[in-house]
Amino acid sequence: MLFFVNDYCEGAHEAILRRLVETNMEKLPGYGFDKYTESAKEKIRNACGCPEAEVYLLGGGTQTNAVVIASMLNRYEGVIAAETGHVNGHEAGAIEYTGHKVLALPQVNGKLQAETVKAYVERFYGDANHEHMVFPGMVYISHPTEYGTLYTKKELEELSAVCRQYEMPLFLDGARLGYGLVSKETDVTLEDIARLTDVFYIGGTKVGALCGEAVVFPKKAPKYFMTLVKQQGALLAKGRLAGVQFDTLFTDDLYCKISKNAIETADRLKQALKEKGYQAESLEGGYAAWLLDVMSKPEEQNKAKDVELSLRKKFKKSIWSKFTKAINTYELVKPGDKIAVCISGGKDSMLMAKCFQELKLHNKFEFEVKFLVMDPGYSEANRKVIEENAKSLNIPITIFESDIFESVFTVEKSPCYLCARMRRGHLYHFAQELGCNKIALGHHYDDVIETILMGMLYGAQVQTMMPKLHSIHFEGMELIRPLYLVREDDIKAWRDYNGLHFIQCACKFTDTCTTCNNEENRSKRVEIKELIKNLKKVNPFVESNIFRSVENVNIDTVVGYKQHGIRHNFLEGYDDNPGYVPEAEKAAAETE
Repeated sequence: MLFFVNDYCEGAHEAILRRLVETNMEKLPGYGFDKYTESAKEKIRNACGCPEAEVYLLGGGTQTNAVVIASMLNRYEGVIAAETGHVNGHEAGAIEYTGHKVLALPQVNGKLQAETVKAYVERFYGDANHEHMVFPGMVYISHPTEYGTLYTKKELEELSAVCRQYEMPLFLDGARLGYGLVSKETDVTLEDIARLTDVFYIGGTKVGALCGEAVVFPKKAPKYFMTLVKQQGALLAKGRLAGVQFDTLFTDDLYCKISKNAIETADRLKQALKEKGYQAESLEGGYAAWLLDVMSKPEEQNKAKDVELSLRKKFKKSIWSKFTKAINTYELVKPGDKIAVCISGGKDSMLMAKCFQELKLHNKFEFEVKFLVMDPGYSEANRKVIEENAKSLNIPITIFESDIFESVFTVEKSPCYLCARMRRGHLYHFAQELGCNKIALGHHYDDVIETILMGMLYGAQVQTMMPKLHSIHFEGMELIRPLYLVREDDIKAWRDYNGLHFIQCACKFTDTCTTCNNEENRSKRVEIKELIKNLKKVNPFVESNIFRSVENVNIDTVVGYKQHGIRHNFLEGYDDNPGYVPEAEKAAAETE
Protein backbone atom coordinates (compact mmCIF):
# COMPACT_ATOMS: atom_id res chain seq x y z
CA MET A 1 0.00 0.00 0.00
CA LEU A 2 1.34 3.40 -0.99
CA PHE A 3 0.28 6.62 0.74
CA PHE A 4 0.37 9.98 -1.06
CA VAL A 5 -0.89 12.30 1.67
CA ASN A 6 2.64 13.63 2.16
CA ASP A 7 6.25 12.42 2.31
CA TYR A 8 6.44 12.57 6.10
CA CYS A 9 3.45 10.44 7.11
CA GLU A 10 5.69 7.93 8.95
CA GLY A 11 7.82 8.46 12.05
CA ALA A 12 11.57 8.14 11.64
CA HIS A 13 14.19 5.87 10.12
CA GLU A 14 14.89 2.86 12.32
CA ALA A 15 18.56 3.85 12.70
CA ILE A 16 17.49 7.18 14.21
CA LEU A 17 15.03 5.52 16.58
CA ARG A 18 17.70 3.05 17.64
CA ARG A 19 20.20 5.86 18.40
CA LEU A 20 17.57 7.83 20.32
CA VAL A 21 16.90 4.80 22.52
CA GLU A 22 20.61 4.05 22.96
CA THR A 23 21.37 7.61 24.09
CA ASN A 24 18.13 8.20 25.96
CA MET A 25 19.48 8.00 29.51
CA GLU A 26 22.69 9.91 28.92
CA LYS A 27 23.01 13.09 30.95
CA LEU A 28 23.70 15.82 28.42
CA PRO A 29 23.72 19.66 28.33
CA GLY A 30 20.66 21.38 26.85
CA TYR A 31 20.01 23.89 24.07
CA GLY A 32 22.24 22.11 21.52
CA PHE A 33 25.49 22.11 23.50
CA ASP A 34 25.61 18.33 23.71
CA LYS A 35 28.26 16.19 22.03
CA TYR A 36 25.86 14.71 19.46
CA THR A 37 24.80 18.13 18.22
CA GLU A 38 28.43 19.19 17.93
CA SER A 39 29.22 15.98 16.06
CA ALA A 40 26.27 16.53 13.70
CA LYS A 41 27.37 20.09 13.00
CA GLU A 42 30.91 18.99 12.17
CA LYS A 43 29.65 16.26 9.83
CA ILE A 44 27.40 18.77 8.07
CA ARG A 45 30.32 21.22 7.66
CA ASN A 46 32.39 18.43 6.09
CA ALA A 47 29.53 17.40 3.78
CA CYS A 48 29.18 21.02 2.63
CA GLY A 49 32.92 21.47 2.17
CA CYS A 50 32.59 24.51 4.36
CA PRO A 51 34.64 24.15 7.58
CA GLU A 52 33.81 27.67 8.80
CA ALA A 53 30.04 27.30 8.44
CA GLU A 54 27.75 28.03 11.38
CA VAL A 55 25.08 25.35 11.84
CA TYR A 56 21.90 25.52 13.92
CA LEU A 57 19.28 22.81 14.43
CA LEU A 58 15.61 23.82 14.55
CA GLY A 59 12.35 21.91 14.83
CA GLY A 60 10.44 22.37 11.55
CA GLY A 61 10.40 23.97 8.12
CA THR A 62 7.90 26.79 8.63
CA GLN A 63 9.55 27.67 11.93
CA THR A 64 12.95 27.70 10.24
CA ASN A 65 11.81 29.91 7.38
CA ALA A 66 10.22 32.41 9.74
CA VAL A 67 13.23 32.58 12.08
CA VAL A 68 15.86 32.84 9.34
CA ILE A 69 14.00 35.48 7.34
CA ALA A 70 13.15 37.60 10.38
CA SER A 71 16.73 37.45 11.65
CA MET A 72 18.26 38.62 8.35
CA LEU A 73 15.88 41.40 7.33
CA ASN A 74 15.59 44.96 8.50
CA ARG A 75 12.13 46.00 9.65
CA TYR A 76 11.49 47.87 6.36
CA GLU A 77 12.45 44.92 4.12
CA GLY A 78 10.54 42.05 2.54
CA VAL A 79 11.59 38.77 0.99
CA ILE A 80 11.36 37.99 -2.73
CA ALA A 81 9.89 34.57 -3.51
CA ALA A 82 8.26 32.74 -6.39
CA GLU A 83 4.49 33.11 -6.34
CA THR A 84 4.38 29.33 -5.81
CA GLY A 85 6.96 29.51 -3.02
CA HIS A 86 6.15 27.80 0.26
CA VAL A 87 6.51 31.01 2.27
CA ASN A 88 3.98 32.71 -0.01
CA GLY A 89 1.21 30.17 -0.11
CA HIS A 90 1.47 27.42 2.46
CA GLU A 91 2.72 28.84 5.74
CA ALA A 92 -0.35 30.62 7.06
CA GLY A 93 1.24 34.05 6.71
CA ALA A 94 4.11 33.10 9.05
CA ILE A 95 6.51 35.52 7.38
CA GLU A 96 4.03 38.38 7.43
CA TYR A 97 3.40 37.57 11.10
CA THR A 98 7.05 38.44 11.81
CA GLY A 99 6.48 41.84 10.20
CA HIS A 100 7.96 41.16 6.77
CA LYS A 101 6.13 41.09 3.47
CA VAL A 102 6.55 38.29 0.91
CA LEU A 103 7.21 39.92 -2.48
CA ALA A 104 5.85 37.27 -4.85
CA LEU A 105 7.24 37.18 -8.40
CA PRO A 106 6.34 35.07 -11.45
CA GLN A 107 7.90 31.63 -11.72
CA VAL A 108 8.85 29.19 -14.43
CA ASN A 109 8.24 25.60 -13.36
CA GLY A 110 8.24 26.78 -9.76
CA LYS A 111 11.65 28.45 -10.16
CA LEU A 112 12.63 32.09 -9.84
CA GLN A 113 14.62 33.36 -12.80
CA ALA A 114 17.58 35.66 -12.27
CA GLU A 115 16.35 38.09 -14.92
CA THR A 116 12.95 38.31 -13.20
CA VAL A 117 14.54 39.18 -9.86
CA LYS A 118 16.90 41.68 -11.46
CA ALA A 119 14.10 43.40 -13.39
CA TYR A 120 12.02 43.71 -10.21
CA VAL A 121 14.87 45.20 -8.17
CA GLU A 122 15.83 47.61 -10.95
CA ARG A 123 12.25 48.83 -11.22
CA PHE A 124 12.07 49.20 -7.47
CA TYR A 125 15.16 51.41 -7.19
CA GLY A 126 14.21 53.23 -10.39
CA ASP A 127 11.00 54.39 -8.74
CA ALA A 128 11.47 57.85 -7.26
CA ASN A 129 9.10 56.89 -4.44
CA HIS A 130 10.81 53.64 -3.49
CA GLU A 131 11.56 54.87 0.02
CA HIS A 132 7.81 54.66 0.63
CA MET A 133 7.74 51.00 -0.40
CA VAL A 134 8.80 47.62 1.01
CA PHE A 135 12.46 47.11 0.15
CA PRO A 136 13.52 43.80 -1.43
CA GLY A 137 15.91 42.56 1.26
CA MET A 138 16.32 38.84 0.56
CA VAL A 139 15.62 36.21 -2.10
CA TYR A 140 13.99 32.92 -1.07
CA ILE A 141 14.00 29.78 -3.24
CA SER A 142 13.09 26.12 -2.71
CA HIS A 143 15.20 23.24 -4.00
CA PRO A 144 13.52 21.04 -5.05
CA THR A 145 10.73 23.49 -5.74
CA GLU A 146 7.10 23.11 -4.76
CA TYR A 147 6.61 21.57 -8.24
CA GLY A 148 9.42 19.08 -7.64
CA THR A 149 11.65 20.80 -10.21
CA LEU A 150 15.35 21.42 -9.69
CA TYR A 151 17.55 24.45 -10.13
CA THR A 152 20.58 23.89 -12.32
CA LYS A 153 24.01 25.04 -11.21
CA LYS A 154 23.86 27.75 -13.89
CA GLU A 155 20.51 29.03 -12.61
CA LEU A 156 21.81 29.15 -9.04
CA GLU A 157 24.94 30.95 -10.16
CA GLU A 158 22.87 33.55 -12.01
CA LEU A 159 20.57 34.10 -9.02
CA SER A 160 23.53 34.31 -6.69
CA ALA A 161 25.19 36.93 -8.90
CA VAL A 162 22.06 39.12 -8.91
CA CYS A 163 21.70 38.80 -5.13
CA ARG A 164 25.31 39.80 -4.56
CA GLN A 165 25.05 42.68 -7.00
CA TYR A 166 22.20 44.15 -4.95
CA GLU A 167 23.48 42.94 -1.55
CA MET A 168 20.50 40.67 -0.90
CA PRO A 169 21.16 37.35 0.88
CA LEU A 170 20.06 34.24 -1.03
CA PHE A 171 18.13 31.77 1.16
CA LEU A 172 17.54 28.20 -0.07
CA ASP A 173 14.71 26.19 1.53
CA GLY A 174 15.99 22.60 1.54
CA ALA A 175 12.99 20.87 3.11
CA ARG A 176 13.40 18.10 0.51
CA LEU A 177 17.02 18.82 -0.32
CA GLY A 178 18.04 15.16 -0.18
CA TYR A 179 15.85 14.32 -3.17
CA GLY A 180 17.46 17.09 -5.18
CA LEU A 181 21.01 16.07 -4.29
CA VAL A 182 20.62 12.44 -5.44
CA SER A 183 18.43 13.06 -8.49
CA LYS A 184 19.80 11.74 -11.77
CA GLU A 185 18.80 15.07 -13.35
CA THR A 186 20.84 17.36 -11.11
CA ASP A 187 24.25 18.94 -11.52
CA VAL A 188 24.09 20.69 -8.12
CA THR A 189 26.02 19.45 -5.10
CA LEU A 190 25.85 20.42 -1.45
CA GLU A 191 29.19 22.19 -1.93
CA ASP A 192 27.65 24.25 -4.77
CA ILE A 193 24.76 25.30 -2.55
CA ALA A 194 27.11 26.32 0.26
CA ARG A 195 29.17 28.34 -2.23
CA LEU A 196 26.29 30.12 -3.93
CA THR A 197 23.87 30.86 -1.07
CA ASP A 198 24.11 32.94 2.08
CA VAL A 199 21.96 30.57 4.12
CA PHE A 200 20.21 27.27 3.45
CA TYR A 201 18.75 24.45 5.45
CA ILE A 202 18.99 20.70 5.17
CA GLY A 203 15.56 19.21 5.70
CA GLY A 204 15.35 16.31 8.11
CA THR A 205 11.60 16.09 8.71
CA LYS A 206 10.90 14.90 5.15
CA VAL A 207 14.08 12.82 4.80
CA GLY A 208 14.05 10.28 7.59
CA ALA A 209 14.10 12.37 10.78
CA LEU A 210 11.38 12.43 13.38
CA CYS A 211 11.63 16.21 13.16
CA GLY A 212 14.26 18.83 12.61
CA GLU A 213 16.02 21.04 10.05
CA ALA A 214 19.70 21.99 9.94
CA VAL A 215 20.26 25.68 9.14
CA VAL A 216 23.63 26.37 7.55
CA PHE A 217 25.27 29.79 7.29
CA PRO A 218 28.28 29.15 5.01
CA LYS A 219 30.03 32.36 6.05
CA LYS A 220 28.50 33.93 9.13
CA ALA A 221 25.16 33.88 10.91
CA PRO A 222 23.43 37.07 12.05
CA LYS A 223 24.75 38.35 15.35
CA TYR A 224 23.27 36.52 18.37
CA PHE A 225 21.30 34.20 16.09
CA MET A 226 20.61 31.69 18.86
CA THR A 227 19.13 34.48 20.95
CA LEU A 228 16.87 35.41 18.05
CA VAL A 229 15.87 31.74 17.73
CA LYS A 230 14.87 31.68 21.38
CA GLN A 231 12.92 34.94 21.06
CA GLN A 232 10.68 33.21 18.54
CA GLY A 233 10.20 30.13 20.71
CA ALA A 234 12.20 27.89 18.39
CA LEU A 235 15.06 26.85 20.69
CA LEU A 236 14.85 23.22 21.80
CA ALA A 237 15.73 22.75 25.47
CA LYS A 238 16.50 19.11 24.68
CA GLY A 239 18.68 20.00 21.73
CA ARG A 240 19.97 16.43 21.78
CA LEU A 241 16.75 15.36 20.01
CA ALA A 242 17.82 17.11 16.80
CA GLY A 243 21.52 16.48 17.41
CA VAL A 244 21.23 12.69 17.61
CA GLN A 245 19.04 12.60 14.53
CA PHE A 246 21.32 14.66 12.29
CA ASP A 247 24.40 12.92 13.64
CA THR A 248 22.82 9.66 12.50
CA LEU A 249 21.66 11.05 9.15
CA PHE A 250 25.16 12.21 8.31
CA THR A 251 26.83 8.95 9.35
CA ASP A 252 27.61 6.42 6.59
CA ASP A 253 25.80 8.60 4.05
CA LEU A 254 22.37 7.69 5.50
CA TYR A 255 20.83 11.00 4.38
CA CYS A 256 21.58 10.27 0.73
CA LYS A 257 20.63 6.59 1.03
CA ILE A 258 17.16 7.54 2.30
CA SER A 259 16.79 10.10 -0.50
CA LYS A 260 17.90 7.58 -3.15
CA ASN A 261 15.25 5.16 -1.93
CA ALA A 262 12.61 7.87 -2.49
CA ILE A 263 13.85 8.53 -6.03
CA GLU A 264 14.04 4.82 -6.90
CA THR A 265 10.54 4.22 -5.52
CA ALA A 266 9.21 7.07 -7.63
CA ASP A 267 10.86 5.58 -10.72
CA ARG A 268 9.30 2.18 -10.04
CA LEU A 269 5.93 3.81 -9.54
CA LYS A 270 6.22 5.67 -12.86
CA GLN A 271 7.15 2.46 -14.65
CA ALA A 272 4.23 0.56 -13.08
CA LEU A 273 1.79 3.28 -14.14
CA LYS A 274 3.15 3.19 -17.70
CA GLU A 275 2.68 -0.58 -17.78
CA LYS A 276 -0.94 -0.04 -16.73
CA GLY A 277 -1.50 2.24 -19.71
CA TYR A 278 -1.12 5.62 -18.00
CA GLN A 279 0.76 8.34 -19.86
CA ALA A 280 3.60 10.15 -18.17
CA GLU A 281 4.84 13.38 -19.69
CA SER A 282 7.74 15.59 -18.74
CA LEU A 283 6.90 19.24 -18.17
CA GLU A 284 10.52 20.29 -18.24
CA GLY A 285 10.50 23.66 -19.91
CA GLY A 286 6.92 24.34 -18.85
CA TYR A 287 3.44 23.68 -20.13
CA ALA A 288 4.07 25.67 -23.30
CA ALA A 289 7.12 23.55 -24.11
CA TRP A 290 5.05 20.38 -23.71
CA LEU A 291 2.38 21.80 -26.00
CA LEU A 292 4.94 22.61 -28.67
CA ASP A 293 6.28 19.08 -28.46
CA VAL A 294 2.78 17.64 -28.90
CA MET A 295 2.02 20.00 -31.78
CA SER A 296 5.21 19.06 -33.60
CA LYS A 297 3.87 15.57 -34.37
CA PRO A 298 2.74 15.07 -38.02
CA GLU A 299 -0.86 14.21 -37.10
CA GLU A 300 -1.16 17.58 -35.35
CA GLN A 301 0.00 19.69 -38.28
CA ASN A 302 -3.29 20.28 -40.11
CA LYS A 303 -6.54 19.83 -38.26
CA ALA A 304 -8.53 22.56 -39.96
CA LYS A 305 -10.75 20.33 -42.13
CA ASP A 306 -11.65 17.96 -39.29
CA VAL A 307 -12.37 20.88 -36.94
CA GLU A 308 -14.61 22.57 -39.52
CA LEU A 309 -16.48 19.32 -40.18
CA SER A 310 -17.06 18.84 -36.43
CA LEU A 311 -18.71 22.26 -36.25
CA ARG A 312 -21.04 21.39 -39.11
CA LYS A 313 -21.87 17.90 -37.84
CA LYS A 314 -21.19 16.79 -34.25
CA PHE A 315 -21.34 20.26 -32.67
CA LYS A 316 -23.92 21.79 -34.96
CA LYS A 317 -26.62 21.93 -32.28
CA SER A 318 -24.49 22.70 -29.22
CA ILE A 319 -22.12 25.28 -30.75
CA TRP A 320 -22.83 26.33 -34.34
CA SER A 321 -26.57 26.86 -33.94
CA LYS A 322 -26.06 28.82 -30.72
CA PHE A 323 -23.35 30.92 -32.32
CA THR A 324 -25.61 31.87 -35.23
CA LYS A 325 -28.56 32.40 -32.87
CA ALA A 326 -26.55 34.98 -30.93
CA ILE A 327 -25.48 36.63 -34.19
CA ASN A 328 -29.10 36.97 -35.29
CA THR A 329 -30.84 37.58 -31.95
CA TYR A 330 -28.52 40.39 -30.88
CA GLU A 331 -27.76 41.70 -34.39
CA LEU A 332 -24.05 41.28 -33.88
CA VAL A 333 -23.07 41.21 -37.55
CA LYS A 334 -24.49 43.53 -40.21
CA PRO A 335 -23.80 44.06 -43.94
CA GLY A 336 -20.55 45.89 -44.55
CA ASP A 337 -19.10 45.19 -41.08
CA LYS A 338 -15.37 44.78 -40.72
CA ILE A 339 -14.84 42.73 -37.58
CA ALA A 340 -11.62 42.26 -35.64
CA VAL A 341 -11.82 38.74 -34.18
CA CYS A 342 -9.57 38.95 -31.12
CA ILE A 343 -7.57 35.81 -30.40
CA SER A 344 -5.86 35.33 -27.05
CA GLY A 345 -4.71 31.80 -27.78
CA GLY A 346 -7.26 30.03 -25.59
CA LYS A 347 -10.01 27.61 -26.53
CA ASP A 348 -12.78 30.24 -26.58
CA SER A 349 -11.17 32.70 -28.97
CA MET A 350 -9.88 29.96 -31.29
CA LEU A 351 -13.37 28.45 -31.52
CA MET A 352 -14.82 31.90 -32.21
CA ALA A 353 -12.35 32.36 -35.05
CA LYS A 354 -13.36 29.06 -36.67
CA CYS A 355 -17.06 29.95 -36.30
CA PHE A 356 -16.48 33.27 -38.04
CA GLN A 357 -14.74 31.49 -40.88
CA GLU A 358 -17.79 29.24 -41.27
CA LEU A 359 -20.14 32.23 -41.06
CA LYS A 360 -18.18 34.03 -43.75
CA LEU A 361 -18.55 31.02 -46.06
CA HIS A 362 -22.30 30.61 -45.63
CA ASN A 363 -23.65 34.06 -44.74
CA LYS A 364 -26.15 35.79 -47.02
CA PHE A 365 -24.47 39.20 -46.93
CA GLU A 366 -20.92 40.48 -47.17
CA PHE A 367 -18.75 41.38 -44.21
CA GLU A 368 -15.04 41.27 -43.50
CA VAL A 369 -13.04 39.68 -40.68
CA LYS A 370 -9.52 40.25 -39.40
CA PHE A 371 -8.05 37.74 -36.99
CA LEU A 372 -6.00 39.76 -34.50
CA VAL A 373 -3.53 38.47 -31.94
CA MET A 374 -2.11 41.04 -29.59
CA ASP A 375 1.24 40.07 -28.08
CA PRO A 376 1.30 41.95 -24.77
CA GLY A 377 4.62 40.39 -23.79
CA TYR A 378 4.20 36.63 -24.24
CA SER A 379 7.17 34.38 -23.69
CA GLU A 380 8.70 33.04 -26.87
CA ALA A 381 7.24 29.58 -26.19
CA ASN A 382 3.71 30.84 -25.54
CA ARG A 383 3.71 32.97 -28.67
CA LYS A 384 4.92 29.97 -30.65
CA VAL A 385 2.01 27.86 -29.33
CA ILE A 386 -0.49 30.47 -30.53
CA GLU A 387 1.18 30.72 -33.94
CA GLU A 388 1.30 26.94 -34.39
CA ASN A 389 -2.36 26.53 -33.39
CA ALA A 390 -3.39 29.22 -35.86
CA LYS A 391 -1.36 27.53 -38.59
CA SER A 392 -2.84 24.09 -37.86
CA LEU A 393 -6.39 25.48 -37.83
CA ASN A 394 -5.82 27.58 -40.96
CA ILE A 395 -6.56 30.89 -39.24
CA PRO A 396 -4.69 33.78 -40.95
CA ILE A 397 -3.71 35.79 -37.87
CA THR A 398 -2.25 39.28 -37.72
CA ILE A 399 0.02 39.85 -34.70
CA PHE A 400 0.75 43.23 -33.17
CA GLU A 401 2.80 43.91 -30.07
CA SER A 402 2.40 45.90 -26.87
CA ASP A 403 4.12 45.99 -23.48
CA ILE A 404 1.06 45.52 -21.27
CA PHE A 405 2.49 42.63 -19.25
CA GLU A 406 5.46 44.80 -18.37
CA SER A 407 3.15 47.65 -17.33
CA VAL A 408 1.13 45.52 -14.88
CA PHE A 409 4.05 43.39 -13.74
CA THR A 410 4.46 45.19 -10.41
CA VAL A 411 0.78 45.93 -9.81
CA GLU A 412 -0.32 44.14 -6.65
CA LYS A 413 -4.07 44.78 -6.62
CA SER A 414 -6.11 43.13 -9.40
CA PRO A 415 -3.37 42.98 -12.06
CA CYS A 416 -5.55 40.76 -14.26
CA TYR A 417 -8.42 43.26 -14.26
CA LEU A 418 -6.07 46.08 -15.22
CA CYS A 419 -4.42 43.88 -17.86
CA ALA A 420 -7.81 43.05 -19.43
CA ARG A 421 -8.81 46.72 -19.57
CA MET A 422 -5.54 47.74 -21.17
CA ARG A 423 -5.62 44.89 -23.68
CA ARG A 424 -9.13 45.85 -24.75
CA GLY A 425 -8.06 49.46 -25.28
CA HIS A 426 -5.12 48.38 -27.44
CA LEU A 427 -7.36 46.07 -29.45
CA TYR A 428 -9.86 48.87 -30.10
CA HIS A 429 -7.05 51.16 -31.23
CA PHE A 430 -5.37 48.69 -33.56
CA ALA A 431 -8.68 47.42 -34.98
CA GLN A 432 -9.71 50.97 -35.73
CA GLU A 433 -6.42 51.58 -37.55
CA LEU A 434 -7.24 48.56 -39.74
CA GLY A 435 -10.63 50.07 -40.59
CA CYS A 436 -12.65 47.71 -38.37
CA ASN A 437 -15.87 48.88 -36.75
CA LYS A 438 -16.25 45.97 -34.31
CA ILE A 439 -14.09 43.79 -32.09
CA ALA A 440 -15.27 40.28 -31.17
CA LEU A 441 -14.35 38.73 -27.80
CA GLY A 442 -14.72 35.08 -26.80
CA HIS A 443 -16.85 35.37 -23.64
CA HIS A 444 -19.35 32.51 -23.38
CA TYR A 445 -22.61 31.63 -21.62
CA ASP A 446 -20.92 30.57 -18.39
CA ASP A 447 -19.04 33.87 -18.21
CA VAL A 448 -22.39 35.65 -18.45
CA ILE A 449 -24.19 33.81 -15.65
CA GLU A 450 -21.14 33.92 -13.38
CA THR A 451 -20.90 37.68 -13.93
CA ILE A 452 -24.57 38.11 -13.00
CA LEU A 453 -24.12 36.24 -9.72
CA MET A 454 -20.80 37.92 -8.89
CA GLY A 455 -22.42 41.31 -9.40
CA MET A 456 -25.23 40.42 -7.00
CA LEU A 457 -23.15 38.68 -4.32
CA TYR A 458 -20.00 40.82 -4.39
CA GLY A 459 -21.07 44.07 -6.05
CA ALA A 460 -24.57 44.49 -4.63
CA GLN A 461 -25.94 45.20 -8.10
CA VAL A 462 -27.95 43.57 -10.84
CA GLN A 463 -26.07 43.69 -14.11
CA THR A 464 -24.90 41.36 -16.85
CA MET A 465 -22.19 40.98 -19.46
CA MET A 466 -23.89 42.50 -22.51
CA PRO A 467 -23.89 40.75 -25.92
CA LYS A 468 -22.69 44.00 -27.50
CA LEU A 469 -21.53 47.43 -26.38
CA HIS A 470 -20.68 50.78 -27.95
CA SER A 471 -17.15 51.90 -27.21
CA ILE A 472 -16.96 54.99 -25.01
CA HIS A 473 -13.53 56.15 -26.13
CA PHE A 474 -13.44 54.90 -29.74
CA GLU A 475 -16.21 56.50 -31.75
CA GLY A 476 -18.02 54.17 -34.13
CA MET A 477 -16.54 51.02 -32.57
CA GLU A 478 -18.54 48.22 -30.98
CA LEU A 479 -17.66 45.20 -28.87
CA ILE A 480 -19.56 41.98 -29.67
CA ARG A 481 -19.68 38.57 -27.94
CA PRO A 482 -20.73 35.93 -30.49
CA LEU A 483 -20.30 32.96 -28.09
CA TYR A 484 -22.85 34.54 -25.75
CA LEU A 485 -25.15 31.49 -25.87
CA VAL A 486 -22.47 28.77 -26.09
CA ARG A 487 -21.77 26.78 -22.92
CA GLU A 488 -18.22 26.26 -21.74
CA ASP A 489 -18.67 22.50 -21.36
CA ASP A 490 -19.53 22.31 -25.07
CA ILE A 491 -16.41 24.32 -25.95
CA LYS A 492 -14.31 21.90 -23.90
CA ALA A 493 -16.01 18.95 -25.60
CA TRP A 494 -15.19 20.46 -29.03
CA ARG A 495 -11.57 20.99 -27.97
CA ASP A 496 -11.15 17.46 -26.63
CA TYR A 497 -12.98 15.78 -29.52
CA ASN A 498 -10.56 17.38 -31.97
CA GLY A 499 -7.50 16.76 -29.78
CA LEU A 500 -6.68 20.45 -29.56
CA HIS A 501 -4.40 22.03 -26.96
CA PHE A 502 -4.54 25.68 -25.96
CA ILE A 503 -3.05 27.96 -23.35
CA GLN A 504 -5.64 29.65 -21.15
CA CYS A 505 -3.46 32.45 -19.89
CA ALA A 506 -0.04 33.18 -21.30
CA CYS A 507 0.91 36.12 -19.15
CA LYS A 508 4.20 36.57 -17.29
CA PHE A 509 2.51 35.59 -14.04
CA THR A 510 1.48 32.20 -15.33
CA ASP A 511 4.05 30.96 -17.82
CA THR A 512 3.52 27.38 -16.74
CA CYS A 513 0.05 27.64 -15.33
CA THR A 514 -3.42 27.27 -16.78
CA THR A 515 -5.09 29.79 -14.54
CA CYS A 516 -4.62 33.45 -13.97
CA ASN A 517 -2.60 34.93 -11.13
CA ASN A 518 -5.38 37.11 -9.79
CA GLU A 519 -6.02 34.99 -6.71
CA GLU A 520 -8.90 37.13 -5.46
CA ASN A 521 -10.83 37.03 -8.72
CA ARG A 522 -9.99 33.38 -9.32
CA SER A 523 -11.27 32.30 -5.93
CA LYS A 524 -14.49 34.24 -6.46
CA ARG A 525 -15.01 32.63 -9.87
CA VAL A 526 -14.38 29.19 -8.39
CA GLU A 527 -16.79 29.94 -5.56
CA ILE A 528 -19.50 31.02 -8.00
CA LYS A 529 -18.92 27.94 -10.20
CA GLU A 530 -19.29 25.69 -7.16
CA LEU A 531 -22.42 27.54 -6.06
CA ILE A 532 -24.06 27.06 -9.47
CA LYS A 533 -23.01 23.41 -9.52
CA ASN A 534 -24.65 22.80 -6.13
CA LEU A 535 -27.80 24.71 -7.07
CA LYS A 536 -28.15 22.55 -10.21
CA LYS A 537 -28.46 19.47 -8.01
CA VAL A 538 -31.76 20.87 -6.72
CA ASN A 539 -32.89 22.76 -9.83
CA PRO A 540 -31.51 21.65 -13.23
CA PHE A 541 -32.80 24.89 -14.80
CA VAL A 542 -30.89 27.22 -12.49
CA GLU A 543 -28.38 28.31 -15.16
CA SER A 544 -31.02 29.33 -17.68
CA ASN A 545 -32.99 31.04 -14.90
CA ILE A 546 -29.94 33.11 -13.92
CA PHE A 547 -29.37 34.00 -17.56
CA ARG A 548 -33.00 35.00 -18.15
CA SER A 549 -33.27 36.93 -14.88
CA VAL A 550 -31.67 39.99 -16.52
CA GLU A 551 -34.08 39.69 -19.46
CA ASN A 552 -37.13 39.70 -17.21
CA VAL A 553 -36.41 42.65 -14.93
CA ASN A 554 -39.67 44.29 -13.81
CA ILE A 555 -38.94 47.96 -13.08
CA ASP A 556 -42.17 48.16 -11.04
CA THR A 557 -40.63 45.82 -8.47
CA VAL A 558 -37.19 47.43 -8.29
CA VAL A 559 -36.44 49.88 -5.48
CA GLY A 560 -33.79 51.73 -7.45
CA TYR A 561 -32.00 51.55 -10.79
CA LYS A 562 -29.69 53.50 -13.09
CA GLN A 563 -30.39 54.34 -16.71
CA HIS A 564 -27.96 56.22 -18.96
CA GLY A 565 -25.92 57.07 -15.88
CA ILE A 566 -28.89 58.64 -14.04
CA ARG A 567 -30.08 57.06 -10.79
CA HIS A 568 -33.85 56.50 -10.37
CA ASN A 569 -36.00 55.52 -7.38
CA PHE A 570 -39.39 53.81 -7.22
CA LEU A 571 -40.76 56.84 -5.35
CA GLU A 572 -40.49 58.97 -8.51
CA GLY A 573 -43.72 57.61 -9.96
CA TYR A 574 -45.15 55.96 -6.92
CA ASP A 575 -48.14 58.31 -6.48
CA ASP A 576 -48.93 58.43 -10.21
CA ASN A 577 -50.55 54.97 -10.15
CA PRO A 578 -52.13 54.55 -6.73
CA GLY A 579 -54.24 51.58 -7.80
CA TYR A 580 -51.42 49.57 -9.34
CA VAL A 581 -50.15 46.50 -7.50
CA PRO A 582 -47.36 44.40 -9.07
CA GLU A 583 -48.26 40.82 -9.93
CA ALA A 584 -45.73 39.47 -7.45
CA GLU A 585 -47.36 41.42 -4.61
CA LYS A 586 -50.83 40.15 -5.65
CA ALA A 587 -49.56 36.58 -5.53
CA ALA A 588 -47.99 37.15 -2.13
CA ALA A 589 -51.21 38.65 -0.78
CA GLU A 590 -53.23 35.66 -1.99
CA THR A 591 -51.03 33.26 -0.04
CA GLU A 592 -51.32 35.16 3.25
